[in-house]
Amino acid sequence: MGVEECVALKEQIETLIRQGKLQKYVSRPTNTRPAKPPAQREQAEHNRPGPVGEIRTIVGGPTSGGTSRASRKAYARQAHNIMVVQRPPKNIRLDDQIISFSEEDARGTHQPHDDALVITINIAGFTTRRVMVDNGSSADILYLPAYQQMRLDKDKLRPMDAPLVGFTGDKVCPVGIVTLPITVGTHPKTISKTVDFLVVNCPSAYNAIIGRPTLNRLRAVTSTYHLLLKFPTEHGIGEVRGDQIAARECYLASLGSGGQNQTMSIEEQKILVKPSGELDTVELEDGQPERTTKVGADLPPEMKESLVQFLKDNKDVFAWSHEDMPGINPSIISHKLNVDPSLRPIKQKRRVFAPERNNAIMEEVDKLLAANFIREVYYPDWLANVVMVKKSTGKWRMCVDFIDLNKACPKDSFPLPRIDQLVDSTAGHKLLTFMDVFSGYNQIVMDEDDQEKTSFITSRGLFCYKVMPFGLKNAGATYQRLMNRMFHDQIGRNVEVYVDDMLVKSKEEDGHLDDLRETFQTLRKYQMKLNPSKCAFGVYSGKFLGFMVSQRGIEANPDKIKAILEMQPPKNTKETDECQQAFEELKKYLMEPPLLSPSKQGEELYLYLVVSPTAVNSALIREEERRQLPVYYTSRALRGAEERYPPMEKLAFALVTAARKLRPYFQAHTIVLLTNHPLRKAMSKPDAAGRLIQWSIELNVEQTSKWTMNIDGSSTKDSGGIGVVLKSPEGDTIKQAVRLQYPTTNNEAEYEALLTGLEMAKALGATELDVLSDSQLVVGQVNGDYEAKEGRMQRYLCQARHQINQFRKVKLTRIPREQNTEADQLAKSASSTTADDKMKVVQQSSLQTAEMNPVHTENSWMTPIISYLQRGTLPDNRHEARRLKVRASRFLMLQGTLYKRGFSLPYLRCLAPDEASYVMREIHEGICGDHSGARALQRKIVRDGYYWPSMKADVCQFVQRCDKCQRFANLLHSPPTELVPMTAPWPFAQWGLDIMGPLPIGRRQLKFLVVAIDYFTKWVEAEPLATITERNIQNFVWKAVICRFGIPRVLVSDNGKQFDNPRFRQFSQELGIHNHYSSPGHPQANGQVEVTNRSLLKLIKTRLEGAKGLWPEELPSILWAYRTTVRIPTGETPFRMTFGSEAVIPVEIGLTTFANFSI
Repeated sequence: MGVEECVALKEQIETLIRQGKLQKYVSRPTNTRPAKPPAQREQAEHNRPGPVGEIRTIVGGPTSGGTSRASRKAYARQAHNIMVVQRPPKNIRLDDQIISFSEEDARGTHQPHDDALVITINIAGFTTRRVMVDNGSSADILYLPAYQQMRLDKDKLRPMDAPLVGFTGDKVCPVGIVTLPITVGTHPKTISKTVDFLVVNCPSAYNAIIGRPTLNRLRAVTSTYHLLLKFPTEHGIGEVRGDQIAARECYLASLGSGGQNQTMSIEEQKILVKPSGELDTVELEDGQPERTTKVGADLPPEMKESLVQFLKDNKDVFAWSHEDMPGINPSIISHKLNVDPSLRPIKQKRRVFAPERNNAIMEEVDKLLAANFIREVYYPDWLANVVMVKKSTGKWRMCVDFIDLNKACPKDSFPLPRIDQLVDSTAGHKLLTFMDVFSGYNQIVMDEDDQEKTSFITSRGLFCYKVMPFGLKNAGATYQRLMNRMFHDQIGRNVEVYVDDMLVKSKEEDGHLDDLRETFQTLRKYQMKLNPSKCAFGVYSGKFLGFMVSQRGIEANPDKIKAILEMQPPKNTKETDECQQAFEELKKYLMEPPLLSPSKQGEELYLYLVVSPTAVNSALIREEERRQLPVYYTSRALRGAEERYPPMEKLAFALVTAARKLRPYFQAHTIVLLTNHPLRKAMSKPDAAGRLIQWSIELNVEQTSKWTMNIDGSSTKDSGGIGVVLKSPEGDTIKQAVRLQYPTTNNEAEYEALLTGLEMAKALGATELDVLSDSQLVVGQVNGDYEAKEGRMQRYLCQARHQINQFRKVKLTRIPREQNTEADQLAKSASSTTADDKMKVVQQSSLQTAEMNPVHTENSWMTPIISYLQRGTLPDNRHEARRLKVRASRFLMLQGTLYKRGFSLPYLRCLAPDEASYVMREIHEGICGDHSGARALQRKIVRDGYYWPSMKADVCQFVQRCDKCQRFANLLHSPPTELVPMTAPWPFAQWGLDIMGPLPIGRRQLKFLVVAIDYFTKWVEAEPLATITERNIQNFVWKAVICRFGIPRVLVSDNGKQFDNPRFRQFSQELGIHNHYSSPGHPQANGQVEVTNRSLLKLIKTRLEGAKGLWPEELPSILWAYRTTVRIPTGETPFRMTFGSEAVIPVEIGLTTFANFSI
């Protein structure tokens, strides 16, 4: 090799010549300046001013020529000797890459600045922040506190005798030297090396220092102006950006540390094998090194060799360019837009782009044309603009703004898989393969009729897509439909697909090739091609749909906890060291969530609930080897009225939220709720809030669970006794002793104990019951093992079975007498002669009581609801059963009577048809009936506390068939008009007065009726008069209005002489009452009284018919009916508006309601 070809030698010679050596071998042109003689040169150098002092950097360590004196001298001589050595083999991928910095790299950096380059790297599996890059350091430093947090094996720390020298000349002896792996960069542009760190115990604001040795091995170039570190990798130029905030924090901490160690804690990063982490690149085709894919580096050699050979044999499944991608056959699937034909097509106005963006658009159009993805189009109806989005690499991505087209397309309701189910089914598999389809969306063609609807405008012309582009509304649903059709036999078994994320999973390593072979056959059948550069075959764990999945379970995704890692301490308050340490510990805790464990089929799972004032949370747990492992976490923030729920309702809401989110787990597993609150009891209470009942039905919570009952009977010569011990599901115990004050046998006493216990359990709402008795006869007869031959025993058995049928499930079991001591003691004490006076005493047997009180039942609309609420009876049809459950949630049983839950208390008593007929008749035409219309009658029935489903129709039919209503109803001759609002400042402040008559002459010659009505409450006062003199009217106002309701502010009347006279005016003036008069031509000015008069007159006619002279005697009942009927203007009855509660009317005495239940 000639000297001209030796690059290293040329560089050494040129360096020596520049230093003034080898001058006799250098020939110079004649016109050049001659070199100075050596004497003059030495004189010039002597006259040059000397240095003020020496500024050193960190020197020392094992890398600068070793630790011995001889090795360091040899290391120094290497720079002065000409050594012709063979250069190492050239790495084409690394050596040919050009590292450069531009002003764009400084974007995001606060300028001007003098900050150090402080970065974050991975050291020994730990994400280590506050690592300073120091080009002046000859060693790589790891400070002792950071080393201690890594909890490494002490044997890895080797002794180190050579000291480090700082720039002040101070010497520091390292604790030792340790070799650790580091990873720098962001995937895929990362590089890993092993570094010898000197562990140093001295105060520092940094965790570590990266010096020249590592920078040189990384071939890294730093720029403090850009705060950027760049280095070559196999995937291009990698970079790590400096943390400017951390750099300034370290600088301030160094200045104010006061000698204290300011090293910040580092965060541990669990070892997560990413699908593109530890991967080996393999060539799929000899002679073409660019055709590569990746396989797991940790695979066993034999498995790895088989996998590589399999991929080479099936390289036709991969696509290296768009020419290798034939696309999916349109007969299998094509994308249709289904545009609403009623909508007008929209053409967007062309947008103007800057030259840089326009050039990027042209380049993208050329690529799409070359790939045959688009074609030119003329006169399209739909037209959209392109939108340019800048990538993280600085290049532009072209998108099409299909917003108008998407609005015209209805949503495709094809269901996408649930991400949590896919991830859960993937976890626990030993070997995984992550596959990426080559331009997946573009492998599906557009329907020919819809191609031109995707037209977009550029400066070159109009183009439309021939293949399905990104950005269309239903593109994801179409792609998922194709994937489901292709892999319908594999999904869930060995393949999981979510749109364009595809994964092959295997429980064992040996079966992974078979699963891949089956998958490749499917891909080949449908001509779908994979992108080999983005596939990872045979890895043990990886990122799938944002989660890290592996055989161990589901782990935290480092990308998702990055924000927690980089969380800065608050700037608006001054923190102490303790606060900062607590802050760091909190971050460390939050970034280390436990491993999620996949559930196993059929196992029992446990649910914990947590409630706070602003959120509800739950944790689903499974047990394995006496350890609790989390399966799933849920959390939901409370919004609006939810924050005001009572604590028990919040707990129930947390359960409902968890059940909705974790529905697949609730369906496939038995879920045990672990709580110290009586949640089941709260959700099963008859008077529980409506939402609790709805949640109970949604969760299918049983209204009660199994109760346990011990019974025993005892008999003496003249009496007997029974004992019952009843235990609730919550563990509450109820004891009952009853004395039978009549001669009885022991077997009859045992039956009496059984019947009494069943009645108690029914009254307490039990539906499932375990009955324990020591009577072999009773248990045998009830269970059908023995036959009851004697007459009384047959009757007892019949009655017992009748009561048992009212429960959902009753189980009778015989136990030894020594296990039934509690009930036995109660029975003996009840039958003894010294019984307690407070003990319940029964004078006759249950058989006699049943004969005296026969039970008559009648089926009605309430029967199935009562059967379900009392005994849990449901129809056989599943849909009918659910409909009954939902309907029954609006009802409850109170002391054997069915009530409907209203929007507010009181509850509405449910009526059978005959009871409904009685209520309608009594309210409509009874003592206080007013023959009101259908709407008013219905409202009055509801307000009085009654309900039945067909109330509206029945009321309308009843009123239409009422003879008096048809004969005496008001005839409307004027068209309806808007009502004129009347204002009254407060109750009884403004009254209207009027006189009706002459009416038919009644007793004592009464033929007139003076009426007063309060404008605010609509309360009516009326009095029959024989004559309408000034004195009579004045006496009526004094007795009926002023003495009962106080002095009014205004009296409104017509201008008749009875109201408009000096005496009445003076009377009003003395009391401060203002008289307002209406003219005879416009009586509507006192329309409130006119309407009341018309209503009263109608009531008189309908009540009296022919005997109309009796109207004075019926007047109190008529006024009662008017006062207890809801008035339309107020929506309330005058009685309630006046006294604040409703009046008890006769129908409520005939059929007691909840409103007067306790009266």
